[in-house]
Amino acid sequence: MTIDDVWRAICENPEDDQLRLTYADLIEEADPDHAWLIREQIRRSTLERSYRAGIMPRGEIHRVRKSDHERRLLDRRKTEWARNLMRFVAYGRANNIVFRRGFPVFIEVHPHIFLEYADLLFRLAPLRHIRISANFDEDGVRHPVPVAEILASPYLQRLDSFGFEDLKIPWQASELIAASPHLTRCQWLGFAADAHVNPVPLIEGELTRKMLYIKINLNCFDPIGEYPEDEETLGTSYAGVTHTRFGKRGRAYEEKYGYIPWLHPSQNCVDWEDAVFYVQRGDLPKFPAGSLPPKPEWYDVPLQYIPRSPW
Repeated sequence: MTIDDVWRAICENPEDDQLRLTYADLIEEADPDHAWLIREQIRRSTLERSYRAGIMPRGEIHRVRKSDHERRLLDRRKTEWARNLMRFVAYGRANNIVFRRGFPVFIEVHPHIFLEYADLLFRLAPLRHIRISANFDEDGVRHPVPVAEILASPYLQRLDSFGFEDLKIPWQASELIAASPHLTRCQWLGFAADAHVNPVPLIEGELTRKMLYIKINLNCFDPIGEYPEDEETLGTSYAGVTHTRFGKRGRAYEEKYGYIPWLHPSQNCVDWEDAVFYVQRGDLPKFPAGSLPPKPEWYDVPLQYIPRSPW
């Protein structure tokens, strides 16, 4: 296989680390830095997931941390290694591309770029995570987001995580998200903090209801899932105790639909890059999605001790 053949195979099979290692061998002489990065990130990824899964002893965490050499390489050569994506990335910023296991795995793009070039993007890199970012004109006016067209894209089927950043998502967009037939692989869905997303359609949607984690404000209006409630202040505001409660509306929905993982972030919160990994391993959700009847342990969450600044 040629280098181009291996690259295409990696893009078509993003989970296959052996293909990535083969690519590292092929480019060893021409680009030893990239070959080193591929091997090092694969090594760290394997150790990191072993650590998070509880297989690696906690005392070995130092083996997982990114080295200064890796940071310097990415700072110096990330733009070069992601050069085919740079013309598509939001605002042309290299920090809107994330490398994992030696290749770009995450990209933030504007809506029209995703709609027009999705096929090319997935041929240029083994992407599993995409975030749609706001697009402004020269006067700073935000362009409307074609949410329906984005959610109709079959390329969403290739994503582990998906999200909208800096977008004023209309309230009714939740219905479009919940109705999309293409979020079949996605286990992590994220929204900007100021996005007014209606959680009810996401609960009623067949795919969205069973997702592991949805980054959403569950405390909007009438609490629907877990939400923190400040119970006590200790000393002179140096520390606080927050008790996590669960909204009555959420309990009612779980009596109808069964366990809804993302309504329980204290039990199922993970990073965007790890959600599918934990689901495939069977580590999460903590209780099977859709399981009935509700059990008291679903709502048994510990107190959270939160340090507070004295300033």
